[in-house]
Amino acid sequence: MRFGIFLFLFLGCTRSLVAQPDGKAFVDSVLAVPYDVMVGDLNTSYSTLHRALLVARGSSDRIAEGQVCSKLAVVHHLLNQLDSATFYGLQAVDLFREAGDRVLLGEALCSLGHEVKRSDLPQAFAYYRQGLSMLEAEQARAALTGSYDN
Repeated sequence: MRFGIFLFLFLGCTRSLVAQPDGKAFVDSVLAVPYDVMVGDLNTSYSTLHRALLVARGSSDRIAEGQVCSKLAVVHHLLNQLDSATFYGLQAVDLFREAGDRVLLGEALCSLGHEVKRSDLPQAFAYYRQGLSMLEAEQARAALTGSYDN
């Protein structure tokens, strides 16, 4: 069932890429894939997200590029590719910082804390504290809930 949903969304993404030369619809479609579908087929998510990152890098949308990097960090983490997960997590942080989006930056810092906790617990706590402080300052309740649940 999940594979069928992912295939449906993936085919929709592919059609969007053909329909829109700049690929924004493709990236948006990939970003709209629910978490449980994304982690249900990590290999397909891995390749689809890497293609979306190439398209996002070709645009001037740093937010979308950061969101793709965040999702890539999760996929690499679940594939036990911890160095790559950290790499993409740090890229997401840099992109959100550059874009000036403090809520996405706070979420990315908390996610980065989750990704590095197996290899560097003190650094993970530092990322968590920084991200949570930022989300509290922004009064981003939904983002805080997600970050605390992580």
